Amino acid sequence: MKSARSFLVFMLLVFLGNVVASGKADTKSVKLPSQNQLITPSEVEPNNTSFEANDIELNSSISGEINNIDDNYDFYRFTIPNDGKITFIIVPGAALDAYLDLYDQDGESFLHYSMQAGVGITDTLVYPNLKAGTYYVRVGGGGEGTYTLNNVFTPTAIPDGNDAEPNDTPAESVFTDYNIPFTGHLGFLGNGATDLTDFFSFTIPFDGKMTFTLIPENTLDCNIDLYDQDGASFLASSNQTGVGINDTLIYGNLKAGTYFFRIGGGGYGSYTLNNVFTATSIPKGNDVEPNDVQAESFQIGIDVPTTGHLGFLGNGATDLTDFFSFTIPFDGKMTFTLIPENTLDGYIDLYDQDGASFLMSSMQTGVGVNDTLNYGNLKAGTYYIRIGGGGYGSYTLNNVFTATSIPNGNDVEPNDIQTESLPIGLDGSNTGHLGYFGNQMADYYDFYSFTTPVDGKILFTLVQDNTIDAYMDLLDQDGINFLRVSSETGLGVTDSLVFSNLKAGTYFIRIGGGGYGSYSLNNYFTPTAIPNGNDAEPNETYAEANSLNINNSKTGHINYFGNGTLDYYDFYTFSISAKGKITAILTPENTLDAYIDLYDQNGTTFLRFSTQTGTGIADTLIYEDLNAGSYFIGIGGSGYGSYTLNLSFTENVVSVENPIKNQVTIVPNFNNKIISINNIPASDVTSIEIIDVSGRIILRERLFNTNNQINFSGKRGLFLVKVSSGKTKVVRKVVF
Repeated sequence: MKSARSFLVFMLLVFLGNVVASGKADTKSVKLPSQNQLITPSEVEPNNTSFEANDIELNSSISGEINNIDDNYDFYRFTIPNDGKITFIIVPGAALDAYLDLYDQDGESFLHYSMQAGVGITDTLVYPNLKAGTYYVRVGGGGEGTYTLNNVFTPTAIPDGNDAEPNDTPAESVFTDYNIPFTGHLGFLGNGATDLTDFFSFTIPFDGKMTFTLIPENTLDCNIDLYDQDGASFLASSNQTGVGINDTLIYGNLKAGTYFFRIGGGGYGSYTLNNVFTATSIPKGNDVEPNDVQAESFQIGIDVPTTGHLGFLGNGATDLTDFFSFTIPFDGKMTFTLIPENTLDGYIDLYDQDGASFLMSSMQTGVGVNDTLNYGNLKAGTYYIRIGGGGYGSYTLNNVFTATSIPNGNDVEPNDIQTESLPIGLDGSNTGHLGYFGNQMADYYDFYSFTTPVDGKILFTLVQDNTIDAYMDLLDQDGINFLRVSSETGLGVTDSLVFSNLKAGTYFIRIGGGGYGSYSLNNYFTPTAIPNGNDAEPNETYAEANSLNINNSKTGHINYFGNGTLDYYDFYTFSISAKGKITAILTPENTLDAYIDLYDQNGTTFLRFSTQTGTGIADTLIYEDLNAGSYFIGIGGSGYGSYTLNLSFTENVVSVENPIKNQVTIVPNFNNKIISINNIPASDVTSIEIIDVSGRIILRERLFNTNNQINFSGKRGLFLVKVSSGKTKVVRKVVF
């Protein structure tokens, strides 16, 4: 390392060398350095990495030395307080070909380098657009020797006028007030990123005009982009006119609200942005916004005028339309009159209750000319008006409503679709009328719903005015699937509709037809023969089978329709504890011709069926020697109606290993939970054992009476009953 004293000697030698070479001391071109100038700081080793970098001051010099053996690089760290330009000049010794590398704030990311000009030749590195912060410079080269490193920092034109960073996206935008100028920087790099854009937001309280003027530094060619209230939708841009040239952006018809603008461009430098807001001439005279679509419509009163204006832009749309809603309490006529300003050619569109279906439009008659819309036969309800047109300006909208002559004479509306149906009682009467328009249709249909508490027959009669030819549609429980229709018999002629096999449930009747007028709808309901004796549904498959006790009966209904399905089959399951005979007897209603199917224990293997003997005639099925187990019975047939199913069982007595003279009997009583042991010889010693399926003996005792009863309550499952006397025994399987 060279000391300050050595450097002073060196500088004196250089000075004397210049004198000798010229023969005299040129006091204009060569000046003797002052004491402060001669004392140049020297590097401190080690400083071969960015972690070991020496700190250097701005606008200063430092000396150092490198070689190709153990000191290849010298790192220095510097901090700039503002955005600006940094210039490094390295003056190498006669044996050194030096260069400079500039690194970002992390000390690793490479930014720029100088050109390695040659041995003993000065190298320069300039970086004009560096952000405020701490950076690193590395000295390297070929050969070896000493060097002096000088630096000069030049801040941007408005060094303290930077915008608040980060503001590179709309989400990071800096809020600004209108009519107040502000400054910023653009195009400076640091910490891995270049500040290419600056986003700002502003809010205007009324519709009006916004003017922006951008004054850039002479190293910056920038432009202004205006964005809508979402910060993403592009509205307008200024012309990027050139380096250091002012840019202007004017937007004349901006809606009240918050907007965003972006400053971008080429080059780098400071800028000043001026803005001026000019409100519309009647800033508080607008209709309530937003009301550009039906969902945003503004409610207006009947026979009450309203005002508004059109043509301003914001929030993704130009205010080309204004929507209003109004409600009329009765059927009647509606008249609208639009009085526009002389810069506006307006019109009126009338929409149905959904706000989308178009009904009628006025004639767009010209700029400043009144428009009129009349609709004579409008249903009671809420409707929508849209005001649109060409040009721009204010308008006044007047409306007049004239009710129908008998305003309270209609059926309750809307009931034009299934979801609006009116409930009616059974064995009653209802009135209504058809023909007024609204809710996407003329009142061509009236929907009613009714509920049958049990399966049965429904009859409707429709008595109508002589100006209407009406009919009835019967719809299923979903209100969509069609079941039956009456005949449209002619103007004023009564219609009838009958459905005999309707399941219990809620159904729908639709009244329609041609012409117009009043009607009376009457209905009559007849329940099935056993109205409360229906089987538990669903039981159309063996997996859904209802349980049926032997020596018992069940009632049910079959072939009634509703909810999209026909109850064409009923399954039952029963269990017998021993081998024996079953007898099933089916007694149908006189509208039903039914039969019986017997299935094996798997519910699918067919065993036997009864003969379908005729409508209202009982059917019988007998199966002998049926093994103990669970089986299934299916009921089917033609026609419809109620039935009664009786099932009886007679068991076969099973004995093994020499029954006791075929006299001892084991009889289970499933209803009373008792096993009877009868006909025990008085001379024999007799005992009983009851064994469960796991082989565990759950009962063992002596029998002393000829006839005995064993209480079996609280026990369920399959059991083996053994009665023993000497060398003989009787065995019986029972199921409880």
